[in-house]
Amino acid sequence: MKNSYTKTFATLLISGLSLIGFGQNNLMYYMGNLPQSYYLNPATQPVCNVFISAPLMNYNLSMLNSAISPSDFFWYDSSLDSVVNPFTSNASFNKFIDKFDKIEHATFQGGIDILSFGFRSNSMYFAFDISAHTQQRIEYPKSLVEFITKGNTNNSVYDLSGLNFQSLNYMQFALNISKSWGDIFSVGIRPKLIYGLAAIETQENDITLSTSTDEWQLNAHSATRIAVTGLNIPVDEDGLIDFEGDFEFDSTLFDSPSNIIRTMNKNRGFGLDIGAHFKPVDQLQFSASVLNLGYIKWADKPQSVLLDGEYTFSGAEFSTSDTTDAFENIFDTLRNSMSLSGNDKPFKTGFNPVIIAGGRVFLTQRIDVGLLSRTQFYNNYTDQDFILLANFRPLRAFSFSMSYSMLGRGYSTIGLGWSVKVGPFQSYFISEYNPFRYDRIMKGGEPYKFDITDGFGIPAVIPVDVYGFSIRAGFNLVIGCNRAKKLRQDKPMFNSTNWMF
Repeated sequence: MKNSYTKTFATLLISGLSLIGFGQNNLMYYMGNLPQSYYLNPATQPVCNVFISAPLMNYNLSMLNSAISPSDFFWYDSSLDSVVNPFTSNASFNKFIDKFDKIEHATFQGGIDILSFGFRSNSMYFAFDISAHTQQRIEYPKSLVEFITKGNTNNSVYDLSGLNFQSLNYMQFALNISKSWGDIFSVGIRPKLIYGLAAIETQENDITLSTSTDEWQLNAHSATRIAVTGLNIPVDEDGLIDFEGDFEFDSTLFDSPSNIIRTMNKNRGFGLDIGAHFKPVDQLQFSASVLNLGYIKWADKPQSVLLDGEYTFSGAEFSTSDTTDAFENIFDTLRNSMSLSGNDKPFKTGFNPVIIAGGRVFLTQRIDVGLLSRTQFYNNYTDQDFILLANFRPLRAFSFSMSYSMLGRGYSTIGLGWSVKVGPFQSYFISEYNPFRYDRIMKGGEPYKFDITDGFGIPAVIPVDVYGFSIRAGFNLVIGCNRAKKLRQDKPMFNSTNWMF
């Protein structure tokens, strides 16, 4: 019974980590009628001559994890002829644990456009946007999962060096400049000025845990860095953060705009995106872009905590009436055994660069299909995805897009997106990483159904290979979208697969 409770708690904890859940709106890469498509390739020139995004009404939200999906909690076991879960047997629980790779991650990302507009000037297109972003990411090794689930097995060594956490919150000011040479070639660049608002990051982790039935031995070298713009973080005489002290914001921060600018400049960074499109013939286009180059330097009252040393835990005595003393004794012993130090040196946090490359074929003036490769680089590993895209424009005022994503481990999901234009007003919605396959839940050899009314029920299904979601939605004011008419005036014999509103 105790082992069952341990497994249940461990699985719930792991599920929580996995569902904390970063995503990217890959689907809009070739949605040229959507002004925001230049976010994924700065060389993309929006169809409309002028666009203005509705302030605070364009947003994106993504939650993804790399480890497990709902179908990993229930699956059909042919030997038992029934649906099983991780708690059915030791074999099923081990099968669940085996799904984890050496390093797993869970990410959350959100963003909102505060202001965004753009305009065309001959063959140039200029766009400017101000946005706010938040992203949290946790990386954890499979050895942590094994330790949580298996406990203090005798003579085991767990490498926890892959355990990292990063939380970034920042404001971004970006200027996108693109240049086209007819329909054949276009290039773009998007420099970004970034102001950090808050950061928590672990760095330089080198942690191992050796366990036996008698004791645990921890060897650790780690650094945790914290900075919050305008916040005074109290420290003790050793330079460590004093959590019992007063955390206060600078009272003069909002006295004047110059104070705000001066303070934000202390946590400043830079970013860069670049991209290009090449269309050798009317029916074929190749594209490539490099995104998320850059960093933020945190210099406004940053604090770092450095941990180095060795600690042996052989047990503790707990009183049912008061456990405070026991935990305080453990903490005091840990602090005396390990070298803890702090400093206020500036530090940098980087972004995770992305390379997107691919192409598309124009089947007709209203339909095109494409293939993209998306590679994102992290400190300890690389994510590689492939995306099939299809765009359909049945009307000038409406477009529909679909994607089929083949994720790094062979998992497949689909994405759907649309945009609608009524007069000068445009709305859009994009949803990605939706489940592509579903399994039926069986009961007594028959498909199980959720009863709605007598004699009618809905088949019970569970999504397969779904690891999160990513959505983007918003509204734009678009002007001068009928470029096809202008091009026909400039080229009387114009014949191209280009599509316009």
